[in-house]
Amino acid sequence: MLPSPLLEALPGPNDADALEQFLLRLRSIIGEIFPRDGNTRISASENATWVLVLNQLHDAFLVTFSFNDVWNAQPERVKLVEACLETIESILNRVDGALIARKEVPGSKNIPRKLFCGLFTLCYTLDLYADTDIVPRDGVSMPDALRDSACRIATLVLKRMGGSHSPTGDESMWKILRNIIEELLSSSQGESYVRLGW
Repeated sequence: MLPSPLLEALPGPNDADALEQFLLRLRSIIGEIFPRDGNTRISASENATWVLVLNQLHDAFLVTFSFNDVWNAQPERVKLVEACLETIESILNRVDGALIARKEVPGSKNIPRKLFCGLFTLCYTLDLYADTDIVPRDGVSMPDALRDSACRIATLVLKRMGGSHSPTGDESMWKILRNIIEELLSSSQGESYVRLGW
């Protein structure tokens, strides 16, 4: 189980020092729990902590990342979003039932849809940098690299939804998946993003 100090130390979006400390803490803990050997798995019976982490990372970082004309003016935010994406991908790959709502985790009922929408919105925000001139900076990812990661993980969310079921009797994952796909198809035909929550 993830140590509670990480969950209690979510920094504000404008506190650069706190963001840096949280980033170091996040990478350290994730590196210990999800080593790159790819063999570590966490069963669905122990997934409540990770459902909470997904929920908190979405609320605190994914949906607060906004367009800034000067990409390198927000290096801590860029690094933190990159680490969040890596963490989300690790959880989806290693934690069984990571998208299944848990009664003890407030706000987790809509976590599959919310997480996908957050990732999709992040992709859109990062696309806004396509026509801007950005000077590469050591240690800071470029927008297209982050966008590719966000897109890959959004696809992974859809795949996990297609292969999961809810043991709690709530709306089944495949129905949520179907609704998302229908709304994406509608959006691609020129309709508004409003139905998906953007």
